[in-house]
Amino acid sequence: MNFNNIKIKFLNEIDSTNDYLKINIKDKKIIDDYLVITNKQTNGRGANGRNFFSDENGVYFSLAIFNKNFFNITPKVAVSVYLAIKNTFNIELEIKWINDLYYKNKKVVGILCERLLNENCIIIGIGIDLYKNNSLSKDMENIIGYIFDKKIDENTLIRNIVDNIYNLLDSQIPDIYIKKNRILNKDFFYKGKKFLAINIDKNGNLIGRDEFGFENVFFSSKDIIFNVTN
Repeated sequence: MNFNNIKIKFLNEIDSTNDYLKINIKDKKIIDDYLVITNKQTNGRGANGRNFFSDENGVYFSLAIFNKNFFNITPKVAVSVYLAIKNTFNIELEIKWINDLYYKNKKVVGILCERLLNENCIIIGIGIDLYKNNSLSKDMENIIGYIFDKKIDENTLIRNIVDNIYNLLDSQIPDIYIKKNRILNKDFFYKGKKFLAINIDKNGNLIGRDEFGFENVFFSSKDIIFNVTN
């Protein structure tokens, strides 16, 4: 399966591309792999229930995949985006465990994967801040970045990301997920306790060492605060 063999829908604006697929899959209106793309989300969602800023300066899309191997899907999607931008535009992003990508120390890509067990389906939501947004507040400017100074072929970028996702479905997490991860050898805090990020294992879990030398495995970024500004 690849970009050319899935059903595609373009929408000028929608509340959430992930929610659009969820509703239509549960109603049996979508039963095969499907891609929905928009330039603006009014209620974009990120990991752990956070809002995801989704204005007209980016592209936002969700891919529904049925009856495939969904193991460790989020790291594979992160690598798919990384490779598409590097190979197409010769721009290197950094990956931030577990589901974001950064450029020039600012977040430019968010990923939200949601499993629908009853339908044996995964919904992969990707938001990319492509261009500069001059309406951001000062606080948001310090957090949200952009990748390109001029208009790009957005369809080519999406096509390459989708093709990469399908190519990586049956593989192990690529080594590049670890090599390009910006959190390694940096401090983070979990429920007020300080850790050093020392590794990411073959299943994409974070290995942290506390101040006493004990190692812990973290499966989710919930309640973790990273200190990776430098």
